[in-house]
Amino acid sequence: MTVTVTIKPADLAALVASNADIAAAAAEGAAQALRDAWTDRSMNTPDREGGWAHTGWWQDASESVSARPEGDHALVTADKEGVRLHWKGGIVRPVNAKRLAIPLRPEVHGVNPREGRIQDLFVIASKTAGRAVLAGKGAGGKVRAYWLLLSSTTHIPDSSVVPLEDMAAAAADWARDAALAPR
Repeated sequence: MTVTVTIKPADLAALVASNADIAAAAAEGAAQALRDAWTDRSMNTPDREGGWAHTGWWQDASESVSARPEGDHALVTADKEGVRLHWKGGIVRPVNAKRLAIPLRPEVHGVNPREGRIQDLFVIASKTAGRAVLAGKGAGGKVRAYWLLLSSTTHIPDSSVVPLEDMAAAAADWARDAALAPR
């Protein structure tokens, strides 16, 4: 017994999603994989010793991810400032100041020294070490160092920031599902 099935391209077109629909699904799949990775990073970052609070930076980065199809391919973007620095690494230099202020104490984490939360700040510089700190008087008149002043910081690349393999797998899964979804 022989069975012959004839499939016309026009019949297939009605059953399969358009390239644009497949690209849109692939984009959303890749974007969701990135959002999930950064949400996990946010939730699984251990607390630092000494009471340093989480800023929610990775969760904000996750929420900044968007996706859109571009013809027959997909574009996934993250608008959170600093994502590329975490991923590719680089050097950070001050823009509107002479030095970067790196917090040394939990209570000034995320605080700009110019905000004025700490009154009567002054610089203590070491000529031998070539370092300087921004300090103020704490409780009981004790001098406390609040920020380390640096001319730049160097960040090493972290390829795990953008999980390309996970994103590609998710994009393929979502594209497959979109292509085979009932019409």
